[in-house]
Amino acid sequence: MSTVKFGILSTANIGKTQVIPAIQRSENAEAVAIASRNINNAKEVAAELSIEKTYGTYEELLEDQEIDAVYIPLPNSLHKEWIIKACENKKHVLCEKPIALNNQELEEIVSAANRHNVLLMEAFMYQFHPQHDKVKEIIASGEIGEVSLMRASFSFYLEDRSNIRLINELGGGSMYDVGCYTLHSIRNIFAQEPSSVFATETKRNGLDVDTTMSGVLTFADGKMGVFDSSFDSVHRQNYEVVGSIGTI
Repeated sequence: MSTVKFGILSTANIGKTQVIPAIQRSENAEAVAIASRNINNAKEVAAELSIEKTYGTYEELLEDQEIDAVYIPLPNSLHKEWIIKACENKKHVLCEKPIALNNQELEEIVSAANRHNVLLMEAFMYQFHPQHDKVKEIIASGEIGEVSLMRASFSFYLEDRSNIRLINELGGGSMYDVGCYTLHSIRNIFAQEPSSVFATETKRNGLDVDTTMSGVLTFADGKMGVFDSSFDSVHRQNYEVVGSIGTI
């Protein structure tokens, strides 16, 4: 089995605490390099996590011919730029969600990946969890009957107004940060795209991002998905699938 050699763009906490350790535990992947605009930050994380190479710019890492793929946990507003640059350097890409901020960005990203023949993936880890597989298995078995509705929620209270998640220019907002999980999970379970979407948002005083959003997805076969995300509510992270004779 060949080993995929990963380069990491930035020293973001999600990479340090979750993704890099996961790569290192894998039997077929290795984190070989990390880049930061502050080389000292890169060296500090590299020493902590036993990563061989460090770079003081993202461009230098992308030019490293040893690297097969990159993991991108940069601010949401920078995803498109660095995904496209990675594709141009023939690197496969694993990017933190949301992979793009709008449909136009997504089309440009997908076009770049196709043009340079590289793999592109958005980092929704939940879909590979055995628990999620079990949900699909139960639905397929008919145990809960005919599924007609799914509800998905993700929220936590965020007080620090300097947090990147509350900065509009960097792609902040509850929908981009955690609401994307609710939409993805509904579409994943139903295995189809919605025919219509309705959503409404609220913004905490003085902030220019949605701090709460809720809405409804409707599907061509009559199914409905109800979702909500929030930085104004207690921690919730769940979904419910409703069938004609049972729920999960």
